[in-house]
Amino acid sequence: MVLSWILNVLSKPLADSVIYVETASSVWKDLEEHFSRTNAPRVFHLKRSIATIQHGMDSLVDYFTRLKVLWDELASHAPTVTCICGAPIAPQSTAQEERVYQFLMGLSL
Repeated sequence: MVLSWILNVLSKPLADSVIYVETASSVWKDLEEHFSRTNAPRVFHLKRSIATIQHGMDSLVDYFTRLKVLWDELASHAPTVTCICGAPIAPQSTAQEERVYQFLMGLSL
């Protein structure tokens, strides 16, 4: 039933690419692999925008919002890191520290 639903909501060319897959789980994994590829030029543009953004005459709220929009889009391009061992994943705290530095570097003094 789930497989039928997935195939019915996909566009015809996309559905044709997975029509012979036998399980919904396999279709899902195939689609995830297809659409999870990163867009390197966009990632580069986002990282450059983050590195060069300046507070300028904007309010702190506007400046932070512009940065947050860029950070969120960049995060959507990052690969998903999963750990089967149950250990905490450290890159999250490193990413938060990096955001603090980026925010401070763009402030107008």
